[in-house]
Amino acid sequence: MWRLIAIGGAALMLVSLVMIVITLVQKSKTEALYARTLEAYTISAPGSAQGAGEGAKGGSGNAGKEGGSPPLAGGSGEAGGTSSGAEDGETGGEEAPPEIPWEELLEVDFEKLCAASPDVCGWIYFENEKISYPVLWSGDNETYLRRSYDGQELKSGSIFVDGRCSSDFSGRNTIVYGHNMHDLSMFGRLRYYLQDASYYETHPYFQILTPDGKCRYEIFACYVADASDNKGPYVRDFADEKAFRSFLEENVRRSVVRADLKADEIERVVTLSTCVNDAGSRLVVMGAPVEER
Repeated sequence: MWRLIAIGGAALMLVSLVMIVITLVQKSKTEALYARTLEAYTISAPGSAQGAGEGAKGGSGNAGKEGGSPPLAGGSGEAGGTSSGAEDGETGGEEAPPEIPWEELLEVDFEKLCAASPDVCGWIYFENEKISYPVLWSGDNETYLRRSYDGQELKSGSIFVDGRCSSDFSGRNTIVYGHNMHDLSMFGRLRYYLQDASYYETHPYFQILTPDGKCRYEIFACYVADASDNKGPYVRDFADEKAFRSFLEENVRRSVVRADLKADEIERVVTLSTCVNDAGSRLVVMGAPVEER
């Protein structure tokens, strides 16, 4: 009997070792891919916090089909929870020099990028933070769940727009998905909005860059939502203006952050969605456009 226990223990250790090796290989693959991507397709202003995965510290999701839950339910390699996973206790990048105008922080060569990947519809960039990735739209919520923008199989997948939303971010609520990875890549750093009340004060903006221009979004809501809540952050279509205003007010009410931006000042929204510990829940960060170039 003891022999069987010993064999079982050895087998368990071997499986654990294999899983660790696979995770490290995937992490290395992701970091190398996006380091090359940044170098090939972007130019960042000196002093900006450009660099997805640069200095990073650290199972399949639901498909998000029509009528189903949003994708990214958690799994191997994903954080699942809201603990930081940071090795050195940092909770974000250094503040970008205030003299740099927001529209000059990052430039993207969309001509080259879209030639390499026709499904690219934009680029998401968090000011003063290491979230900087191409955004994809394929018309579904499965293609880029575990695939990189250049077609490689990748556990961390890509940042992508809900296939039922417009790819040009013109809808009243454009939903964007990304995995919450243990190493803080993809949307892993969004957890800081829940963990640290002061984090929002230094990270209130993100940008969506497209071939047609740049848009700066101010974050006005962040909370953990029920993935099946058809009246929550995943509403895409609104019967009238009153329904949209009610949607905004409800999300502001639920939020753990308090923004200066008021619901009656918002005309459209981008909702960033990622997984949390509970497979039936998602962390959402919602922003509204405040400046365009």
